[in-house]
Formats: sequence, structure tokens, C-alpha cells
Amino acid sequence: MRFNLRELSGSLGDLGLFIPIVLAVCISTDMHIGVVLIAAGAMNIATGFLFNQPIPVQPMKAIAAVAIADGLNQSQLMASGLLMGVILLLLAHTGWLRCVVDKVPKVLIRGIQVGVGLKLILLAFEWVSEMAFIGSGAGFSWFDTSLSAIVILLVLLLSLKSKFPVLLFIVSLGLLYVGLTHALNYDDSSYQSFQYHFKTLSFPQANDVAYSFWYAVLPQLPLTLLNSVIAICALSADYFPKNAIGTDKMASSVAWMNIVCSPFGALPMCHGASGLAAQYQFGARTGGSIVMLGMIKIILALLFTGFLIQAMSVYPKSVLAPLLIVAGLSLCKSAWSERQQLNLWVFAATVAGIVFVNTLVGFVVGILCLSLFWLFKQKDKSNLK
Repeated sequence: MRFNLRELSGSLGDLGLFIPIVLAVCISTDMHIGVVLIAAGAMNIATGFLFNQPIPVQPMKAIAAVAIADGLNQSQLMASGLLMGVILLLLAHTGWLRCVVDKVPKVLIRGIQVGVGLKLILLAFEWVSEMAFIGSGAGFSWFDTSLSAIVILLVLLLSLKSKFPVLLFIVSLGLLYVGLTHALNYDDSSYQSFQYHFKTLSFPQANDVAYSFWYAVLPQLPLTLLNSVIAICALSADYFPKNAIGTDKMASSVAWMNIVCSPFGALPMCHGASGLAAQYQFGARTGGSIVMLGMIKIILALLFTGFLIQAMSVYPKSVLAPLLIVAGLSLCKSAWSERQQLNLWVFAATVAGIVFVNTLVGFVVGILCLSLFWLFKQKDKSNLK
């Protein structure tokens, strides 16, 4: 395990998805940014020591998208994390993991990814449409405008392959704007905010568990199995052939992260192949990179939570909207590369159901379309006989 500047640089490679999704969820729901950062940091540190590889800790995308677009509350997010943890633990320790993965059609998984990605993008466009195109010219009013959002989006898209931390610079720019235009209390009130959070935290009720299962967990599960277990294990074997990680061990890691942290109000988290690729590209080679990132998250949470909570309530959507668009596009990218291998009717039906209604409807519509195609195939086979 190494702790140096190259490892530290590599650890920042996955923040392109982590920052916008965590920001958007905490702004859209009653999640506590300090608890989310501390839990994510603790997961980073544990993961770094467990695997000694730059295995990332990312928000669960489908659950996060439902939270952002449809407004899951704290109890429902807690239920989602606990349910995902219990299900993954059962799959890992009963030998059913590979069986379930093999049975879930890839077209359904890619349809959910694109539907969730498009939902984030459409929400971002809705935010942009509500802004003035150009500010009044007084003070910094020009910054929180749709023109600024377009410029920031172009900068982000043009810098996707750059090793300069453009994302961190832009997020910091948003915080600077908040500091210059709003009278925030810089006397940190982190302790009081944590105290209030744990006093008001409540365990999910039966209706929260049911709602979370149907609308958040069901669409998330196939994505987690493919991306956070199967794909990342395959990529780990490519990068570190002498220390390949087994799928059961990876699934157990995701399970325990959520079982332990969700009751404290953490955002449901997983590992991800895209995050491993990004961190490896930027120089991460050992678990030291992830341990350092975890320590940074925890220190930020302990020192600046009070300020961050105030800042999030007035954070400029001219920054947040482009971040969501880039996050949404990254979710859509993998499906585009496999478009010729997918059943386009099933894919389109799944995406449409998610975008125009919700993730549950998209999932069900995709299953129904797949079933119809299977029935037609069976009928054609019987006719040929």
C-alpha cells in the first residue's frame, strides 16, 4: 500500500460522478451532507485496507436518481440501503449470485442505466429553463444563469479526458459564488447539525420499506450486480491479475457497507467498474489512494459540515445542472457502445417507462416486452416444427 502524490491524484479520478450525485441528492432530499461524507470516507478506508486496490465507493445511481427526481425521504433511503445490503449478502452466501446475474438480460440493465441517466439530464434541463438567460448585471447575478450553465457544461465536456481537476475547480467556483453572494455563518456548527440529525433520525416504517423496494431497490439491483460486482471484478483481474477479487467477496463488501452505514443516514453506496477505470487512469495503483480519499472526506465533514449545509441551500443550479448532465451522460455511455447487441424495442420501452413515469414502470415494461418477445420466438419455433 502506497501513500504518495500519484496515488492521491488517482483517488480523485472518480469524483466526477461522486460529487454531482451526492450534491444533488443532499439538496433534493433531507440527507445530511456530513453523515454522507463521513460514511463514504469510512467505506473508502475499509475498502482500501480490504482489497489494497483502488476500488471506488460510489452512490448507487438508480436509487440516487429516484431520490433526486422523485424525492425519496431519509427513511426510504435508509430502507433502500438496508434492503440492498441484505439481498446482496444472501446472494453472496447462498451461491445464487452468478445464477441471478446470468438470468438478468443485459438489455434490461442497459435500459435502466440509460433511463436513469436521461432522467437526470432532463431534470438538469428543467432547472436551466427556469433560470434567466443573462443576469441583470448587478453583482454576480450573471453567474447563476442559463448562459453560465451552458458555458460550464461545455468546459466540462471538453475537459473529460484532461488530467487537470476541472470538476473540483468548478464545484469550488460554485462555493465561492455562494460565499460572495449570501451571508453565511462561517462559525462552524457541525456538532449541532450532527446532534440534530441523530435526534431526528427514524427507522423506516413498513410503507417506507415497501415503497423503497419497488421504486428504488428493484431497478438498482441488476445494475449493482452487473457493474458493482461482475464488471469491476473482471476489470480488477485485468489490472491486477495476481490479486483478482472474487464476485462473492465484492458483493459482500457492498452488502456490509450498506448494512453498517445505512442506519446512520448514509447514502446507499456500491463499487463500480467505471470508477476503478477512472482512478487507475489518473495514477491509483494501491488501496492507499482510497484510504487517503476517505480521510479527506471525513476531515471535510468534521470541519466544514455547518458551512456546507448552509451553502447547499443556495448552491447555484448553473453549476449543479451541468454536473448532473455529465453524470447522466456517463450512465448512458456504456449502453451506446453496445447498441448493436441490444433488442431496441425492449431497450426503448424500458427507457420510455423510466423517463415518462418512474423506474418501477420502466422495469416492469421491460420485463413484459422481453416476455412477449420470448413467447413470439417460442411460437415461431413451434410453427417451424
